[in-house]
Amino acid sequence: MNIKFLKLVIIFLFLNSMIYANELKKVSLQLSWFDQFQFAGYYVAKEQGFYEDYGLDVEIKPFEFGIDVPDEVDKKRSDFGIGRETLILQRVQGKKLVALYALFQDSPLILISKDDGKINSVEDFVGKKIMSTIDDSSEVSIKAMLLSENININELNFIKHSHNINDLVDSKVDIISGYLSKAPFELQKMDIPYKVFNPKDYGFDMYSDFLFTNQDMVDYSSRTALAFKHASLKGWQYAYSHIDETVNLL
Repeated sequence: MNIKFLKLVIIFLFLNSMIYANELKKVSLQLSWFDQFQFAGYYVAKEQGFYEDYGLDVEIKPFEFGIDVPDEVDKKRSDFGIGRETLILQRVQGKKLVALYALFQDSPLILISKDDGKINSVEDFVGKKIMSTIDDSSEVSIKAMLLSENININELNFIKHSHNINDLVDSKVDIISGYLSKAPFELQKMDIPYKVFNPKDYGFDMYSDFLFTNQDMVDYSSRTALAFKHASLKGWQYAYSHIDETVNLL
C-alpha cells in the first residue's frame, strides 16, 4: 500500500474519532430520591468519564417531591429513571417502560418502630400510625408481609411521610417506612432502640432500584440504552471497589 495513502487513512480515522468524541449524545437520568449512596454508581460513572467513554453526555436530574419518575420517562421528559418492582404494574396499565437491570437483588425497604414494648409483631400494626409514602405502602413486598400475617391493609392507618426520623423518635407516629441502609443508622446515632420489620424475614424478597427507560429508546436507540446501561454498571463496579472515595464524592 502507498505510504502516503496509508498516512492519509490514519489521519482520516484520527480526525473522525475526534469528531465522534466531541459529538456526545445528551441523555438524562431522573433520580427517585435525594442524593445518597443509593445512586453512587451513576455519579461515579459521570465523574470518572465512563459515560463519555460510551459517547454520552449525561444530566443527572435531582429528585423533588411530586415527581412521578415513571411518568417522566414514559412522557420522555427524562430518558432514564430509577424505579421499583411496581414498574410491572405501570407497564400493564399502559406506560411504555422497559427495565434494563435491577441493581438491588434484595429490596432495602423496611418498616421500623421504636423498641419500647408497644409493637412486637406485625399484628400490633392495627390501630397504629404508620408513616409511609404512597409508593412504599403499595410496594409488593410490604403488602405481602402484611397479608401473610392476615392483616387487612384497609384497616391500617397510613399517613403521609414527613421524611423526618424525629417524628418516630418523638412518638408522633408509631411506625415509618424507610431503607434498611439508612433509618436504623439514624436511630443508632441517637441511641434509640428500634425494631425492624423486613419483608425478607417473612419470605418475601424482591428486586429493587431498577434502571429503566421508555420503549421508544429500546426500539429506536438501543445502542444508547445499552451504552448507558454498561457505563452505569461500570460506575457501580468502581463505586463498590472504592467505597471511601465514592463517599467523599457524594
